[in-house]
Amino acid sequence: MTNGAPPSNNEIDRTRTRAGALVVVASNLTIAAATAIAVLKFGAKDLAQLAAILTAAFTAVGTMTTAYLGIRAASNTAQSAVAGVGEQVAKAIQQQQQQPTAQQPSVTDVSPNTGPKAGGTQVTITGSGLSPAAVVKFGPNTALSKFEDDTRITAMSPAGSGAVDVTVETPGGTSATSAATTFTYQ
Repeated sequence: MTNGAPPSNNEIDRTRTRAGALVVVASNLTIAAATAIAVLKFGAKDLAQLAAILTAAFTAVGTMTTAYLGIRAASNTAQSAVAGVGEQVAKAIQQQQQQPTAQQPSVTDVSPNTGPKAGGTQVTITGSGLSPAAVVKFGPNTALSKFEDDTRITAMSPAGSGAVDVTVETPGGTSATSAATTFTYQ
């Protein structure tokens, strides 16, 4: 922009490119961080946990890519709004970096709380402090899971027997157990 004139299409395109680059960099950092946490926490011996964490990372990248595509669509239809998008993305990243350490997860409900010994029951885990990097365990066994939001995760019960505690592990810690977090194999 020169002498108070509106931005040119080239300036808008550069702003759009910078916003897109921020999204790509953020997504790559998300995958790198999730991989580093997985390797540091679990080593190479528990590949199921590593797969679960990488699945969560790719879910986060998909969300960021969708947001980026939304930014591109908005810039194509309202070029004057694009200049503010880069600032909003930068502000959101800055706010995320200033947030305190991750909250310890809490599980308040497991539904249903029974299933067959062979596993395969879709279970909704409700609580707080849940994150895309969450690892769900039924006793000692890691479950395949899908992060829905910070209060809900959907998991597939692994094979098992008896009554087991369902826990959620995140960078903030491991959820406590109670009667409400017990799953019984039948």
